[in-house]
Amino acid sequence: TLLEVVIAMAILSVLSGAFASTVIAGKRSWSTAEAHIQLQQELRKSMNEMVGDLCQGGVSTIYGVDPYGNLSNTIIFRRPSDVINGILVWESNTVQYSLGGQNMKQLMRTSGAEQRVVGNNIASFQMRRNPATPSIVEIALQGNKQTIEGDLITARSNCQVELRN
Repeated sequence: TLLEVVIAMAILSVLSGAFASTVIAGKRSWSTAEAHIQLQQELRKSMNEMVGDLCQGGVSTIYGVDPYGNLSNTIIFRRPSDVINGILVWESNTVQYSLGGQNMKQLMRTSGAEQRVVGNNIASFQMRRNPATPSIVEIALQGNKQTIEGDLITARSNCQVELRN
């Protein structure tokens, strides 16, 4: 009868709507998780490169990060190039990490005339040294990434680097 058809259509409409909203929510969740993973990988890649460079530096070769615990958003340092008669010889070029590039959202590494992007979607880059432990540099990175749906994803990565030289 007509009444049974109308009731069946109403039930089908409710079930179709529920199914569609579940699919949309799942897609949004997938997109958010994917953006978060990409952002975490970008922060990890950036942090690993900085740590590899910085751990070779020496306490006396760091500029731009004062040893009094104040936050800084640029670090400049020298890396060793050689050891002669037991004495470290430092490179003439400094290495600098700072925010720059596209929309000031890229972590840049500059050494001499060479400048390259180390990380993208970087919203904040800060370092500091504690007066009690001047050979340790604390680094904090924060990244932001927008999903396809327009949601803003934020992730952070922190690290302490002990200067070896």
